[in-house]
Amino acid sequence: MVFVTSRVVDQREMKRIKAKLAKYQEKAREAQKKNNMSEFKKLNKEIMSLQSKMMANSFKPMIFTMIPIILIFSWLRHYDYLAAYIKTNGYLVSLPFSLPIWGSKLNWLGWYILCSIPISTLIKKIFKLEM
Repeated sequence: MVFVTSRVVDQREMKRIKAKLAKYQEKAREAQKKNNMSEFKKLNKEIMSLQSKMMANSFKPMIFTMIPIILIFSWLRHYDYLAAYIKTNGYLVSLPFSLPIWGSKLNWLGWYILCSIPISTLIKKIFKLEM
């Protein structure tokens, strides 16, 4: 997914939008402090517009990765060895600590979510992706 993101999303455009967004947010804070609500509303409208552009850019990679991810997860769910292990033990991974909603025993989806967030964040920082 990170590879697709690096190819599909214009990183220079994302950096430009982020910089512009930071400037507008700072100006909006100043307008709010000065109680200039008309200026604040104008700036807030621009902020919302820029955030929607960023959101649209972040959904582009999903177009290319959605079907492969669905296929991989479907295969994992029906992978016999994995299914038998989970059925026998009731979990895939037993953590040495307890997570607030999940507890200390995770199935494959919980393990994937727990691992994918920090790993994808690290990879995005290494490749300097803006998303």
